Amino acid sequence: MDLERTLVKGFDVARVSKIVFKIYQDHGLEITSSMDRALLILMAMEEGKEFELTEPEFLALISEIKSQFLLDRGAYDANGKVIRLLGASKP
Repeated sequence: MDLERTLVKGFDVARVSKIVFKIYQDHGLEITSSMDRALLILMAMEEGKEFELTEPEFLALISEIKSQFLLDRGAYDANGKVIRLLGASKP
């Protein structure tokens, strides 16, 4: 995930916001409402200190995004149990 790769260079609010904005522009029509909310939170970080997430908060949100992505794709049920592999048909 591009957002996780940004941490290799260290946590930087401006860099994160820039990457998220690009993701939002490139995939706007494909974004679910939960993903939209998460991306808007990350984009808003650049608007001022009151909107910035700490690095642990950022990592928690990334984890939430990943989980939601898998739920949206039908790979996991609401309890986190694998119901199918991505790209495979449902049993």
